[in-house]
Amino acid sequence: MRFLNKIKNTPLTPLKRGTFKFLILAVLFASCSKKEIKLPLIAEKGQEEILNHSQIWFFFEQKEQDTVVKLNKNNLIKSTNWVFNIDKRFTLKQIFSDLEKYKIKHFEEGMHEVKDSVGNYFSYANSVDNKLSFLNFTNTKYTNTKNSFEDLVNTRLDSSFYAIPVLIQKKGITLDRKSIAKEDFKNSIETEIEKNNTNKKIQISLFFDENVSYGDYLDIKAQTDKLKKVGVEINDTEYILE
Repeated sequence: MRFLNKIKNTPLTPLKRGTFKFLILAVLFASCSKKEIKLPLIAEKGQEEILNHSQIWFFFEQKEQDTVVKLNKNNLIKSTNWVFNIDKRFTLKQIFSDLEKYKIKHFEEGMHEVKDSVGNYFSYANSVDNKLSFLNFTNTKYTNTKNSFEDLVNTRLDSSFYAIPVLIQKKGITLDRKSIAKEDFKNSIETEIEKNNTNKKIQISLFFDENVSYGDYLDIKAQTDKLKKVGVEINDTEYILE
């Protein structure tokens, strides 16, 4: 069964230059009640269909002054691909423990045989061609740390690569010791790649402040993932800075 058959999307209102007035809302109907997830809206094409899948939903709820993660994780089958539908409004701090828990759980020994072709995927709204898309994060390894960005760059990066460390914070992005706006990331990272005058292969490493929104996290992750097509390696380890 196609994944899209399980999701009902609200209509999109087109604006000039291909932008949209509203984000796509993935709507799940369960127990006769409607719940909504605001998926990240990202201007990157991705995989548009996943067969043989199970779904995990991270619903965003507010109770008084607190933000609460409500999970719907029924009928998870380890022999299927797992699709993580996460509301863009969460911070990494709010979802990190649950995300890591279920990512690991998928490949633990259990009743169902886990095949090599099975993976974990994030879902997002693709604004390029107005479709639901998916980003594979099966090989991503998360390191939650209290170390500073500078210390991590000096001690954790592989010197055999031409290393490009990227720090993503709520206030902006640090690239090559320079602060840039989020919207300038794509052009800036391409410029940084062109600076490589060594024989080393380029490796990009991502460092995220834990207060960065999941929407911004996935946007940067999707943009860097596309660079694999031009021979750039993306470090499988992502650092979440407390």
